[in-house]
Amino acid sequence: MPFNSLHFRRPALCRSRFIASVWAAFACLLLSGTSVAAPGQLDPTFGIGGASIIPVTPRADVAGAVAVQSDGKLVLAGNCQTTQNTRRELCLARLRTDGTPDPAFGSAGTVRTTLDGDASGNAIVVASDGKIVIAGPCLIALWSVWSSCLARYDSSGALDPTFGVGGKVGPIANAPNISITQLIETADHKWLVIGTCFSSATGNRLCPARLMNDGSLDATYGSGVPVALGVSSGIDYARHGLVQADGKLVISGYCGGSVYGGDLCAVRLLGDGQPDPTFGANGGLIVALAGQTLDAVFATEQPDHKLVFATHCARNSDSLTGLCLYRVLPDGTPDASFGQGGVVRSFVGRAANPPFAGATTDGNNYLVFWQCEGATLSLQFCVARFSSDGTPDAAFGLGGLASYRVGQGLDYATALAAAPDGKVVVVGYCDNYQTLIPGFSIYLGLEFCASRLKGGPYNPLTCALNADANQAIDTATDSLLLTRYLLGLRGDALTTGALGQNPTRTGQALESHLASLNLDADGDGQSLAMTDGLLILRAMLGLTGDALTAGAVNTAHPNARNAQQILTWIESTHGVACLP
Repeated sequence: MPFNSLHFRRPALCRSRFIASVWAAFACLLLSGTSVAAPGQLDPTFGIGGASIIPVTPRADVAGAVAVQSDGKLVLAGNCQTTQNTRRELCLARLRTDGTPDPAFGSAGTVRTTLDGDASGNAIVVASDGKIVIAGPCLIALWSVWSSCLARYDSSGALDPTFGVGGKVGPIANAPNISITQLIETADHKWLVIGTCFSSATGNRLCPARLMNDGSLDATYGSGVPVALGVSSGIDYARHGLVQADGKLVISGYCGGSVYGGDLCAVRLLGDGQPDPTFGANGGLIVALAGQTLDAVFATEQPDHKLVFATHCARNSDSLTGLCLYRVLPDGTPDASFGQGGVVRSFVGRAANPPFAGATTDGNNYLVFWQCEGATLSLQFCVARFSSDGTPDAAFGLGGLASYRVGQGLDYATALAAAPDGKVVVVGYCDNYQTLIPGFSIYLGLEFCASRLKGGPYNPLTCALNADANQAIDTATDSLLLTRYLLGLRGDALTTGALGQNPTRTGQALESHLASLNLDADGDGQSLAMTDGLLILRAMLGLTGDALTAGAVNTAHPNARNAQQILTWIESTHGVACLP
């Protein structure tokens, strides 16, 4: 009997149509060229092919930070300039989970805030109460000097009048010369700002300060002014801050060099802002890696309280730029079990600029991003994932590396975040063009851009479409069970030859589970094998676009979903693990 794993009796015409549809799905997979998504590949449920470009103003929009809300929406912060001679404004954009601008936020998904001088959003936090706080450098026009400013918005994008003056703080009291690079909400809803202080007397120093929830300076932190921490005898720059599980603050950056780089350095402070004597030498450490530490240093804490620092570094032998990971024990001493003397060097993807930040996916894997040179020396986004021992994670991208284009010109990556579902968000700013006719385009300027990569691998049991509840999501079994159920088969006719290895859900439990599922994939109000069953099969095979929907959607229905909406519906309804 052809395709004998079906084992059911239906009129010959019905059987032939179903078999043809199933084989058509496999044929589409082979002939369409559609690739099956995997960890580190662009997420087809976001934007166009995994990326989104967001114009805020007509000329130059530069995103410098991103935060993920609890509902999965993204908030990007940066600066915008309408014309060449106008000041740079603070700018925000909020994207829905599908990568489109959120019309409930500001004006068509964007917000612009003018200060009395140039300003930029380099750090952003979605607070525990849902409000959005951004911080970054700003030009104080009265003094013609650079300082830092903050602004707080409610969830609709309106300035919060309970913060500072009319929702704005700047410059920070007693700290006119601090340039903020990191913003952290504390457990008691205060604000830690991390930056670099500039002084003709002491040079550049790492500077933390703490603000009250209303934006005023917290006089109980340090000596009531930002703490100027000199780690080296040279120039010190702060790039990142991390609050450990015990409440201590770790500030990392580069020290003892020039504006272009130096040695990796870090300090750890107690809750009152004083150096922690149990860390490094009097609370600080300086690490001279092979080659020079260039610009950015990111730190993350493991569950065992070890610290991992990620930085862009240059190789002495040929000046090739790449990544360095450095892991220390809780007291700041090198972890000899990690790489060579605590250092892992990776030169995958020639780095054109340093990694600005990073995140952990599950406490064991390390994510680092940067902008790298593509095959034609053009800039593009790069993300690398490393396993807990510092080796590239072969399950992510290609050998641990994902590199890709977002815009049509140069792509500048500036921030990374891990979404609640484990997907990886990378944002920045990209050259944008408009094609007027084939072969002729006009340059539109720099725009905010965002991308999302698939996460995982995920636990198969978190996918509701894993009908037999085993350790594999398999189209040859799970999709077959779903389709047979939609065709009305029950009992042995449902399960014979269609259960995967080691199923934990069979018989009546299987039928009850299938009965509980919403299987209306195309949104036409009914669940049918020839449309919904086929759509779910194709989606689980990794098909997207027309290869997913052709001939399988009830397009006559006003609520019919398109291909992206179907994929998003499957993930939100049945679990992110359901799609490959």
